[in-house]
Formats: sequence, C-alpha cells, structure tokens
Amino acid sequence: MAGAENEFNEHLPQPFRFAVLVTLGIWLWSRNVQVLHRHSIDTAQLIRYPHRLDHHSSFHLALFLTAPLAVSWLAYQWTSWTIVPILYLVFLLATFVWPSTPSHSGRNRFVKTLVRISYGGFAFTEDGKFGDLLLSDALTSYAKPLGDFGVMICTAITRGEYVSGKPDKFCGRGFVMPLCLAWPFVIRFSQCLREHSRLRKEQPGGWISSHTLNAAKYATAFPPIILSSVDPKEALHDWFFTLWIIASIVNASYSFYWDIARDWDLTLFAGEQARSSQYPFGLRDTLVFQPATKYYIAIVVDVTLRFAWSIKLYPALQPFAGMQLGIFCLELCEILRRWMWIFLRVEAEHLRGRKTEIPL
Repeated sequence: MAGAENEFNEHLPQPFRFAVLVTLGIWLWSRNVQVLHRHSIDTAQLIRYPHRLDHHSSFHLALFLTAPLAVSWLAYQWTSWTIVPILYLVFLLATFVWPSTPSHSGRNRFVKTLVRISYGGFAFTEDGKFGDLLLSDALTSYAKPLGDFGVMICTAITRGEYVSGKPDKFCGRGFVMPLCLAWPFVIRFSQCLREHSRLRKEQPGGWISSHTLNAAKYATAFPPIILSSVDPKEALHDWFFTLWIIASIVNASYSFYWDIARDWDLTLFAGEQARSSQYPFGLRDTLVFQPATKYYIAIVVDVTLRFAWSIKLYPALQPFAGMQLGIFCLELCEILRRWMWIFLRVEAEHLRGRKTEIPL
C-alpha cells in the first residue's frame, strides 16, 4: 500500500491535485449553466449577473486552464522538475486576476464575490445574494482541498518542500489544517447569523429561525474537524473514536436533511398533510427535470456521499481511506455531489421566484 501511495504522490503531487479539483469545478459549473438554460432557468437573473451568463465563455475558461495543466503534467512526468507544478499553480491563480484571459467579467465577479464572502459577508438580494450563497456553499465542498493547500503552503514555508509526497497535517503545530478546513463553514455560519440579525431588526422576534437552524447545521461541522485533527497517538481510546463517529453522524444527517427539505424543497421528510398523491412520493408538485427518477437518484447519491466518511469504519477499507489516492477520490466525489446539488438548488430558487411573482 505504501508503494502505491508513493507512486500516486510522485505522479500527481499536491499542487496538481488542487489544480485538477479547481479546474473540474469550472467545467462542472459551465455544465450547470448550460443544462439549466436548456430547461428555461435563467441563472444570470437569479444571481443578478449583469451580463448574459454564457456557458460558452465558462467552457472556454475551463479549456484555457485544462490545456496548460495537461502540458505541465506531462512535462513533470518527463523531467520530475518540482518547479513545474508550482509554476502551473501560479498560472492558475494569476488567471483569475489577469484581465486579458477568457471570461474576464465572470472572473471579475467571482473574485469580488470571493473577497466579500471570505469574512462572512454577502450582497443584498438585488445585488446577487443568491450567487454569494451558492459560492459559499460550494466552498464547503472544497474544505479538504483547501486544507491540503494550506498544509502545502505551510510545508513550503517551514521546510522548503513544495511538491513532496504525503501532506503533513500537523504542520504549523497542527493548526493550519483544521483552520483551513473550518474556514468555509465559518463563512456560512457567520452569514446565517448575520441574516438572522438583519431580520430581527426588521421584524423583532425570537432567537429561533430558519437562519439560526441553518447556522446550527454548519456548526455541526466543527466537532468532527477538531476531533480529526488530534494526533492519532493521543486518540487511541475507544471513547474518543466513538465521539468522533457521533459527531460525524450528526453533521452528515443534519446536512442531508437540510439538502432535501430546505435547499431542494422536497417533501421526503414532510408530514402526511404536506404530501400529495398528485406528485411522486417525497418530491414536489413542480419538477423541472424529467423523469422523476432523477430526483430519487440525486437523493441516494446525496446521502451516500454525505456519509462517505464512514468508509473508515470498515477495517478492510481503512488502507484505501488512508491513502492519498483514496482521499483524492473522495474529494472528486464531493465536488460531483455539489455539482448535482446545484441543479436542484437553483431549480428550487427558480420555482420560489415564480410563486412570489405578482400576476399582472
């Protein structure tokens, strides 16, 4: 197993892995926009994007990043020069701020949004609040890659190692990895509390609201992150592992429920009175994507990948889960889950807008 892991690290070092995940996200977002447009859902209007949201420009940007990535990877295989993946990573980051690269307006909007949400902020509804929340949620799917990226930077600064094999999660006295992992969840947690505070000023009420309940969902991610960051030598007790399992189950269960009931507006967890025999069980009255089987597939995929961490519970699969290849596969699956989630989340927002429209 160690030989296979070392071989994977040698052929696809951490900078390339991070680049692959970012580039894949751009390809998938382009596909989101394309498919939603085919189903007459105006994503640009929902996120208040001032220009026509053209999936072609997003695909061009994805291709613009993918071609050099492939060339850089091949060059690294032939030369083993550690500077090659670092140079591509610099190119990737520079692409988002250099004005002459493809999809300039889209990249400019992305960077401004990223800066705004980085401290828990978000735009007003008329300025693109929904787009801010979409990006914030997408960042939670990149929590592990961001953690690995932070460790890579830490290792480069403290040891001068830029591309070496397995990331040392205890770099920086063990604070770098959990802080990077928690950052996307802190963003959403803060956004939910800010929105709750704003609504309380407009309509005074109690402390319990959909926003505080949503904040609680993101808060459930903190215990597993903290527990997972403890040195294994100090966490050999059964009670500690049991505590970690309970924390992970709570987080995954709460997140799955929120996906279904709140983000997608499905009735799977609703009472009998909220359901109707006029539409498929557990779904809703209006379904943009047909056939309805797609929604059931989405539910199964969502719950499966929400609980994907449980692969570590099976002794025979522990070596796989501990390898960088296994972790990378789980990261890919999480990004694909988020891609699927976006379809139904944008659809739900589109349908909510239709219901609130005032007929002429």
